[in-house]
Formats: sequence, structure tokens, C-alpha cells
Amino acid sequence: MLSPDGLLDVVSGGGLEYLNLYNLKSPTGLDGLDRVGYARSLRFLNVRMCRYLTDDSVTAIASGCPLIEEWSLAVCHGVRLPGWSAIGLLCNKLRILHVNRCRNICDQGLQALGDGCVCLQVLHIHGCGKITNNGLASFSIARPNVKQRADEVMCIGPSIEDLFRLQ
Repeated sequence: MLSPDGLLDVVSGGGLEYLNLYNLKSPTGLDGLDRVGYARSLRFLNVRMCRYLTDDSVTAIASGCPLIEEWSLAVCHGVRLPGWSAIGLLCNKLRILHVNRCRNICDQGLQALGDGCVCLQVLHIHGCGKITNNGLASFSIARPNVKQRADEVMCIGPSIEDLFRLQ
């Protein structure tokens, strides 16, 4: 458990590049992840299974973290069309996105990601019940260079060895 104020303390220094909030529980049952948007240098964000995540927080993160390259939103059921649209519109450096088993991503959300996210190279996607075969086909036609993968990745970002490699 991490309070919203504690999270703000973690990210407010501005130099944070990697943040793993996998399966973060909310002590109040409310979303407080909008504070991640203060991490201006953030490049890798794992909020997999943060079920309290809302569109407002996704929008705050997308607008506040312009350098984000990889983002796992797998099993984040609170993200709906406004959140997916914000990612498509604002995440211009996003290369890898995980949306596995997100209940509320739909064809329009997938289209918003495809219309934006100009650097997207890999989309981890499966088990998204509101995405139709036609929606997936339309995305594939519009963005043929984006690899669609069905695998689930628990840890994202560079390997631990890369983090400590001398430059």
C-alpha cells in the first residue's frame, strides 16, 4: 500500500525513470495515481493490475510524462475510451504498450492508439473482450509495422544488468 501523498514524494524529484507499481492496492479504494504525472523523466511505467486506475490518472500520466517509452496497463479495468484517447494523443515516444486483459479497451480505444502513438512498435494485446476481430484488423491495416503479441510480460523495462552497466 502506498498513499497518494507517499507516491507524490516518490515521483516529485523529477529524476525517476523506472517505476513499478504492479498490483498496487489503494488504502481508500480510490485512485491516486495521477501523481505519477509529476515524474517528468519517467520512461518505463508498470501499473499492471492497478484496478483503481482511472481515465483521469491515465490522462495526467500521459500529459505529465512525455518521455514514457514502455507502459503496462494490463488488467487495468478502469481505463476506458478517454484514457486510451489520451495515450494516443499524448504519448509520442511510447514504443511498447501492454493492454492484455483490459476489460474496457474497445475498437475506438484501439483506433485512438493507432491514430496516435507514432513510435509504437509492440502492442501486447489479448483477452480484451470489447475488441472485435474487425477492430483488430483495422488496427493492423493502419499500423502494419506494430507487432501484436499475445504474451503477458510481468516485468518491463531494461534488464537489471543494463541499469548497472558502466557507461
